[in-house]
This record gives sequence, structure tokens and C-alpha cells, in this order.
Amino acid sequence: MKTEENRGGTIFVSVLLSILMFVLVCIFIALLMARAGNASVIIQHVEISELIEDTDIAYYIVHALNGLPFNDTEIDLHDVEDFIRSDAVSNEIGNVADKYARALSGGDMDYFLTSGEILDIVQNLEPEFSELFDHTMTDADNERMARVIDDIMGFEGLSVGGLLEDFDVAPTVPFLIFSPYLLLFIGVLCFAVLFMMYWINRHRISNVFVYGGVPVLFAGLMFFIAGYVLGNRPHMLGDAVLRFTRFTGGVVVLLTRYGIGFAIGGFVFILLSFFIRPKVYKGKRVMHH
Repeated sequence: MKTEENRGGTIFVSVLLSILMFVLVCIFIALLMARAGNASVIIQHVEISELIEDTDIAYYIVHALNGLPFNDTEIDLHDVEDFIRSDAVSNEIGNVADKYARALSGGDMDYFLTSGEILDIVQNLEPEFSELFDHTMTDADNERMARVIDDIMGFEGLSVGGLLEDFDVAPTVPFLIFSPYLLLFIGVLCFAVLFMMYWINRHRISNVFVYGGVPVLFAGLMFFIAGYVLGNRPHMLGDAVLRFTRFTGGVVVLLTRYGIGFAIGGFVFILLSFFIRPKVYKGKRVMHH
């Protein structure tokens, strides 16, 4: 009787830990998606031309680029969009976002992209600029291009603190979201919960893989389904979301990517339980090896 009560208590606590694991894994995936480095994925799937087509900035960008003395072609907004969404350029934008995130995490509210950093980016993208302008870029051209980009964007006015003020956001929220320490903390909590599952079920290790794998599988499936609905059935989420779906392609990619990854991880974890499940031979319990 006592053994049955202990077993029932073990199952109850293990289920509670599985629920906690599910919540923690969901938070962990959301924080992974919010990493600044994922800005490159967002950029690659945003309809930039639709976003800025009827704005002054669109006219200013096209006018400034076509006015460059070394430009040997006619550039329109769609050319700019293709350029920005290319792998090399979107990765550089992701690196810039990462610099801002690290400055925020370090409490450097005055950080902004300097002219030297802009020149480094232009030099890294020299092949892409050469293709855009149908012209082989020189050092002088790179320097001029860096000045034009700085003039268009006005990075000196785009400090970390200035951006937070413009969006009327307290620094605490983005600090927590973009801080690598919060991601690490949630990861440590996941391992702590997994260790508690192991300790409670140490006499039947196969159960640990089930109690630990099921919440990871379900969390992954939940994010995958969210990505599928946002990408293919956005009307189910309401008119407010439907109006912005042309700008959420990157979010769909991230939801799908992380959802599939964690779902597979959870499934493999559960599958492992069958290989170490004890069997009974002539009244004796033995373990698979």
C-alpha cells in the first residue's frame, strides 16, 4: 500500500515538473526567437518596398543612390529591397542589431553606430555594392557610400537610449528580452527541473525521458502550429494580425524552425526511453544496453 502511495506521489510530482518544463521551454524558445541575431531572418522575409513605398524615406533613399557619381545604373525601390534582403546584407544588419543588443545589455545607452563601423560594413559588402551599382567600388567610393548611409539613417541620433525614448519603452523590458543572461538562466532552470525528474525517478530512468521529452515535444509542436497558422491561416488570428501578415514572414520562419527543432528533440528524448526501459526475464528486471 505504501509503495503504491509512493508511486502515485512520484507520478503526481513528475507531472507537475513536466508542466513546469513545458512553460520553461516555451519561454526559452521565445527568447531564442527574440535574439538580435535573428534580425537577418526577419529582414529577409519582410516586404520592405511595401513598408516604406509611400514614405519620404523611400524617395530619399532612391534619390541619394541614383545621385552617386559612380552609379552606372538606374536604381528603384525594388532593387534596394533585393539588396537589403540578400544574405550578406541581412547578416550585416543582424550584426548591427546584435551590437545594439550587447550595448543595451551592458547599460551603454549612448551607443550608436559610428562612421568607422559603417565604413567597415560597406567594405564587407563591397561585392554587393559593386553589383548594385554595376561599378567596381574603390576605397573612395566606399567612404562616400558610408557617408551617404550615415546621412540617410542618421545613426548619431539613433543611440540605444534615443531608440528607447522614440518607442516609449522602459529599458528594463528590452534588457530582459535581449539579455543573454536571462536565456542562460531559463536554460539552467530547465536542466534543474530535468535533474529533479531524474532524482524522483532514479529507480526507473526511462520515465525521466518520457516526463522530460513530452513537454519539449508539445512546446515545439505549439510553436510549429503557431507558425503554420500565422503563415497559412492568419484570418484565424483576427483582422489586426491579418493586416500585418505581409511583414511577418520572418516570424513564421522562426516559429517553424524552432518548433520543428524542439519537437524533434522531444520526440528523440521520448524514443530513448524505449531503449532503456527495463524488462522482466524469469522474475528479474534487467536493463537494455
